Amino acid sequence: RQLAMSDSGTVAFAMQWQGDLYEDLPLLGIHDAKTGDLSLMDEASVRRMNGYLGSVAITPDGAQVAATSPRSGRLQVFAQGELVREKTMVDVCGVAATRDGFVSTAGTGHVVSEYGTPTQHPIAWDNHLIPLG
Repeated sequence: RQLAMSDSGTVAFAMQWQGDLYEDLPLLGIHDAKTGDLSLMDEASVRRMNGYLGSVAITPDGAQVAATSPRSGRLQVFAQGELVREKTMVDVCGVAATRDGFVSTAGTGHVVSEYGTPTQHPIAWDNHLIPLG
């Protein structure tokens, strides 16, 4: 469904599941361009993410990957194949990597940097967020 690529060519991909939500399959994968390894993130599962990942972002160095699910209201951040942070946010979907971590947006109008204060806007953000500059 969604792709993000680091400067080194590592690709993160977010999927959605259209089958039974009781199946518990991973929805997030990372392909390491240097080693050729493919890793699936079990914590970004059908059950936990309600069958849907809306967006994915990867830091330029490929060290961290973030995935969002508006259906489950979760933002997950992975490093070295492990879940390192998880945040709940109603209708979160857009996510982009910055120098200071990740920024996410929601259909509620919220814009949230990982370590900052949420900002409310009078608009509903859609699925994707692209950093400029």
